[in-house]
Amino acid sequence: MLRQYDVPYLHMREVAHFTGPFEKWKKDPRGRDKFLSAAISIINDSALHSFSALVPTEAYAKIVTGKARRFL
Repeated sequence: MLRQYDVPYLHMREVAHFTGPFEKWKKDPRGRDKFLSAAISIINDSALHSFSALVPTEAYAKIVTGKARRFL
């Protein structure tokens, strides 16, 4: 699927804000929507379970250090 849409990976932060390899869809948001629909189909077909978690930013910042901090 990545090859089909000519992108090297899927990272929602970049997809949502049209940055990195997803910048090409800034003028064509429907292209991004098609890409996401394909990704969602693959996830739904292959995922056994889903989960989510919430961690307060302050607690995360106290625990996560070094290079990992760039994800804050």
